[in-house]
Amino acid sequence: MPIIQHLIDVVQGKCSLSTARSGKWPAVREQHLAVHPVCEVCGGTAKLEVHHIRPFHLHPELELEPANLVTLCEAHKEGINCHLLFGHLGNFRSFNVEVLADAGQWARKIKARPLQEGRALPVLLLILLLGGCAGLNVSWVATASYNTPASTTATMTPGAAMDSVSGPAK
Repeated sequence: MPIIQHLIDVVQGKCSLSTARSGKWPAVREQHLAVHPVCEVCGGTAKLEVHHIRPFHLHPELELEPANLVTLCEAHKEGINCHLLFGHLGNFRSFNVEVLADAGQWARKIKARPLQEGRALPVLLLILLLGGCAGLNVSWVATASYNTPASTTATMTPGAAMDSVSGPAK
């Protein structure tokens, strides 16, 4: 691994300063991407990472093992860094041994998600709606802006009724 990229990875918490990759890693990574050329979560093809399910710095014997690898992206497609969120549970100092199951489950959800006027429903709206339906205590206020004129931008408080045209019911 080039020294600059290694230092960047150390600063981001992806590996420790003393972690050294096998000299065979570049070839294994290339072979993996040839067989698995898309992100397992979102299907993206930009900024792909070959993620170790069990981190190689903890399990060096699994570094080159194909069954320990999964393709995830860092492209922020639709605002999501799949590598960070699914591979590391939102923190590069952590890891997710259930990443394959989680990636498959979310890939199915993303593929089957409902659409609104040809666009995906915003995640925030789904959280608000599902939180209200499930009786969850959501104590924050969310502002959601849609493809509508500025006068119909809605500010929603969980549990409040919503008029589909003008925003919160009066």
